[in-house]
Amino acid sequence: MDLFADQPLEFTPGDHFNYVNTGYIVLGAIIEKLAGMRYEAALQQKIFTPLGMTNTGYDHHQTILKNRATGYSHSYARISLYNSNFIDMSVPYAAGSIYSTVEDLFLWDQALYTEKLLPKKYLDMLFEKYVPASGRHYGYGIFLGEMNIGNTNKTVKTNSHGGGINGFNTLITRFPKNKAVVILLNNTERAPLFQITTSINGILYNEDFDLPKQSLAKALSQKLDSLTIDDALDFYKDAKKSGQYHIDEEEMNHFGYTFFQAEKFIKAAFIFKLNVEAFPESFNVFDSYAEALLALGYKKQAAKNYEKSLRLNPENKNAQMMLDYLNADD
Repeated sequence: MDLFADQPLEFTPGDHFNYVNTGYIVLGAIIEKLAGMRYEAALQQKIFTPLGMTNTGYDHHQTILKNRATGYSHSYARISLYNSNFIDMSVPYAAGSIYSTVEDLFLWDQALYTEKLLPKKYLDMLFEKYVPASGRHYGYGIFLGEMNIGNTNKTVKTNSHGGGINGFNTLITRFPKNKAVVILLNNTERAPLFQITTSINGILYNEDFDLPKQSLAKALSQKLDSLTIDDALDFYKDAKKSGQYHIDEEEMNHFGYTFFQAEKFIKAAFIFKLNVEAFPESFNVFDSYAEALLALGYKKQAAKNYEKSLRLNPENKNAQMMLDYLNADD
């Protein structure tokens, strides 16, 4: 808390949305203050025990858990998976750190249609459209929006939230209309969970659906490690035309930064440039591309991309800070 307690607000609360783990760490501290007990104990006493969630708890590395899943990762340099980097769950605290099963999470999901956990007035607040967020709305800890039914233009309302940590990514999507829920827990760090859920949604409504496609970001990164930039570009264009791959902004950024961290700045810039072309309305892709250009010494081009990022998101403090730095340097 001391690290950020005196930092200025990014925006007036309620005006915008920006997910950060910091916010949930604050909530954990508030829970401990109000409940008069540790966050871990409060979860156990208020949620897990009353709902009979016997395979859910705060994850301590020392505890031996039957059937504990191991998290795996992959990068551009490794075709096969490898054990993800270790992180002690005291670090994410209230922004993560829970282990569970799909069966236990189903108990939690169904309880939200009752007053077992919260009285109705608080349930109504939980699912209230509080602030616009990435084409949807954010309530109190949950995204409120709509999802396509399979590959049709039909949609259904959803409550959902995803998450990710070293070696894992997850997505829980609730369909209040018929009290269905899709709970996906993955231990290979990155999987197209949204696409999988959309397909399952098609199955639930007996509509046509597409099988999830391969990750273009991952395939491109593996090719780029051994091919020239021109050959990698040809592969990228052919792969997009084939219809066998999906391109994800976050995945492209992830693999771009694996090259960046390995100081392969030309290849990092190549991936970031493709991401800019694929997602021209995203401020983040311009910010990343600018960072790679700056590492290559292209200050004017970097400044132009920071400016684009800032136009798309005037709250992007990193872009403003880098522009101030570049202007001062001139």
